[in-house]
Amino acid sequence: MIPDTTDSIAIFRSEKQPRFVKKVIAWSSEGEPLVFSDRAKYLIPATDVDGFFGIETSGEHPGLTVISAIPAPGWNIRWPAGTEGGQPVTSPLVGWGVMGDGSVLPLDTDSTGNVEAIDWRQDVHIFHDSEASQ
Repeated sequence: MIPDTTDSIAIFRSEKQPRFVKKVIAWSSEGEPLVFSDRAKYLIPATDVDGFFGIETSGEHPGLTVISAIPAPGWNIRWPAGTEGGQPVTSPLVGWGVMGDGSVLPLDTDSTGNVEAIDWRQDVHIFHDSEASQ
């Protein structure tokens, strides 16, 4: 087993979560990425986890680790085409995630209440209540 020194992440997808990640802890001697199993409480190959999609490195997602979360009172997110008849959907942010590199990401909830960071590259509009609604 070789410890991961690249801050690699394993990407997973499922019907309930379109994207979720697990940090790669180490690499097997065969080169497989190893992640911590929440059920088994030990390292397992990422490829053994349902929904495995691929591996990305910290260069693709700098400062991936959320080191703190702060409230986001008055901040909202507008999704351009929501589930409501194709109309835009606006909801309040639940907070800001402070990342390991000092950047922040907006935190939103999905339809089941799970908190997830929003990728800035997505087609969303983040605004404060004090901003005129467009």
